[in-house]
Amino acid sequence: MKKNTTFLAALLFAGGLSAQVITDTVHTDASYANDNYYTLNDGNQFTVDRSNWDLAFACDGMGGQATTIRINDGIGTELYLYSSDTSDWSTLDTTGFDWSQNALYNSDESWETGAFENMTLSGPFDVGWGDYNVTTHQITGSRLFILKLSDGTYRKIVIDALINNDYTFRYAELSGANTTTGTVTQTNHSGKNFGYYSILNYTDLDREPATSSWDLVFTKYVTMIAPNTPYPVTGIL
Repeated sequence: MKKNTTFLAALLFAGGLSAQVITDTVHTDASYANDNYYTLNDGNQFTVDRSNWDLAFACDGMGGQATTIRINDGIGTELYLYSSDTSDWSTLDTTGFDWSQNALYNSDESWETGAFENMTLSGPFDVGWGDYNVTTHQITGSRLFILKLSDGTYRKIVIDALINNDYTFRYAELSGANTTTGTVTQTNHSGKNFGYYSILNYTDLDREPATSSWDLVFTKYVTMIAPNTPYPVTGIL
C-alpha cells in the first residue's frame, strides 16, 4: 500500500500579514520505506530508499568543521560504546556488558549530534569517536564501539581518523572475523549534509540532495519519549 502524508504550509510574505496556504502530499511508499526530501519553495520531492545505509558522515553541507557521524536508527541500527581504548579491539568480550547503560543515540534536535558523539566528552578536543589534534588538524579515533545492524547482526567498529577530507574506519564481526576497512570522502559529497555508508554492502553511497535544495525530510528516526526511553517514530526533520 502506498503511504501518503498530506500537510498544510502557511507561507508568510514580508511587508504584510497575508499568507498563502498550500496543501501538498508527500509519498513515502509502503511501510514508510522511503525518505522524502521536500522543498517548500516549489514542492519538489526527492525520494530515496531509507534502508540502504547504516552510517552517515558529515560533509561540507554541515559546515567545514563538522565531524558528526550518525546511525540509521530509523531501520533499527543501534550503537553502543564498548571502550575508550581502541587497543581493546582484539580482546572485545561482551560477557557481562551493560548494553542499556552504554547505548548511544542520534539527537533528533540537531543534525550535528550523532550517536558517535552523543556522550560525555572529556574536553574541547574530544569529538566523541576521536580526538582533534590542534597541530595537524587531524582527528584520530579514540573509542571502540559495537554496532547492531538492522538484520540483527553485530559489528565492532573504530573510526580511525578524519584526515584531508577522508573518514577511515574499520569494522569486523565481534569475533574479529571479516575485518574490513571503509572510507568516506567528504569531497565526493560536496554541498550535502552527509555521505553514507552501508556496512552490510561495503558501499559508499551518495543518496541525499544538496543541502541548499530542500527544507524538510519525511523519515523515520528514534526520539526519547522519557529519560533513557528511545522510541521509533515516523516524522519530519
